[in-house]
Amino acid sequence: ALWDNRTKTVHFFFATCSHVPGRAAPAPAHCAHSKLLISSTDAGRTWGAVRNITSQLKTMPGIWAPGPATGVQLSDGRLLACGSYRPHPKYSASPPVRSTSQCISSDDSGLSWRVAGFANYSGEQGTGTDHQPNECQPAVLTNGSVLLNSRDVGRADGHRLLALSTDRGDSFGEARPAEGLYDYPSTEGSMIQHEQCLIVSNLGEEKADRALNDPCKTAPAVS
Repeated sequence: ALWDNRTKTVHFFFATCSHVPGRAAPAPAHCAHSKLLISSTDAGRTWGAVRNITSQLKTMPGIWAPGPATGVQLSDGRLLACGSYRPHPKYSASPPVRSTSQCISSDDSGLSWRVAGFANYSGEQGTGTDHQPNECQPAVLTNGSVLLNSRDVGRADGHRLLALSTDRGDSFGEARPAEGLYDYPSTEGSMIQHEQCLIVSNLGEEKADRALNDPCKTAPAVS
């Protein structure tokens, strides 16, 4: 969801065929993926017609799963919505399709949308250097920069990934692990900027504490 404070409109993004039914994996190639939008001007009491914005985002043909957190509005009115993106719309188990955190933007109050910046994967796939930004949440900092807080679905050290944009979300720097923002188990982590503070939710534990506090390891056996 994304709230436009200027037009008092809420935009809700969704997609068809983002995952294989029943499992969190990219959809098969034969499944037609569409990027969709529905809007409300009365705080969600009624909704307009579904709009298919797939053709406006031709340069990102892969699978885009918006959110699951919220989009943001910049001080100049720009709307920014971000989500998990797999560049190739095809399920692959070996090797799996790597993901990024991809944003789209609008400068005309949601009438049209364009491909914006993304936080890309890094490292060697399947190793301890493998970072794959996935579900994400943008926040507008007090200096106008946009910070993207992403889930890491790679095989690295279990921290959340942060990437910064200084050009209104048109591009993002390298997604880097954030020391102190532990992400175990890997989850979508919401984030909001309030005055001078960033408030982050859904954090996990430091790696050294996982074995001690893992309920799957310490729970009694079920007979």
